[in-house]
Amino acid sequence: MPTWQLVGLLLLGMLLVAGSVLLRARYGESYGLTTTDLVLLFVPLLIALLLAGRLKGLEFFGVKMDLSQVFAEAAATSIARQVAELPSPSVEELVSSLRMATKGGVREIPKLMQGKVQALVFRLGHGGYYGPAIEEYLKSLSRNPDFRHLIVEDRQGRFFGLYTLAELEGWLREGRDRFETFTRWLNSGDEEAKRRLAALPGFVGAGLAVSKSTSRREALRKMEELGRDELPVVDEKGAFAGIVTRSHLTASLILEVLDRLEER
Repeated sequence: MPTWQLVGLLLLGMLLVAGSVLLRARYGESYGLTTTDLVLLFVPLLIALLLAGRLKGLEFFGVKMDLSQVFAEAAATSIARQVAELPSPSVEELVSSLRMATKGGVREIPKLMQGKVQALVFRLGHGGYYGPAIEEYLKSLSRNPDFRHLIVEDRQGRFFGLYTLAELEGWLREGRDRFETFTRWLNSGDEEAKRRLAALPGFVGAGLAVSKSTSRREALRKMEELGRDELPVVDEKGAFAGIVTRSHLTASLILEVLDRLEER
């Protein structure tokens, strides 16, 4: 296991410990560290080792615990409950807002920010997008820490791909005509435009998406292979359903394992 992964897992354990201490403090209990806190520190690392098949169990004070089956059962459950939807305006709402911005200027943009927007959804081949308006929208919405993604659908409304804004933004701002170019490809939606859009930074295509029935083990393995901390999720019709993150999966796995151990 690479050093950076070990460090990351230990940092996650430290966050769990900090959360435990803060929760106790909130309810008037002691700030001091407990044995449970020390266990939490190493739980993420233990989970990673168990999932990788490098650890089969633990022994405390002469008592052996075979955890492999417990972790296997928990990891085999689906990710359905860990899928987070991204509040976003519909394609038509976005196009309508962009047209208002085109006619009324950037003063219309804050209307889109009244809700807790986390993503913008575009549809390939729509033809109604305007580069300068999109640029102003992204500039305004990027001030909101919850706004992190651009979602692109194909002409039939199926998921085509997702951009992480932090990665795409650098490319968009490298040249004066980048927003116009990006908008032109979205409006076109032909095969050449798709190829170019898929080559941009921060793009995760439909081929890498998972479904709600995907197991937690499979989703975590896919994230590991791709070097990503989140993956898009699609429904049975191929439409975008939300995202699932490594941190959410890991936390849910820890809680389920603890619940299963309590039942035994």
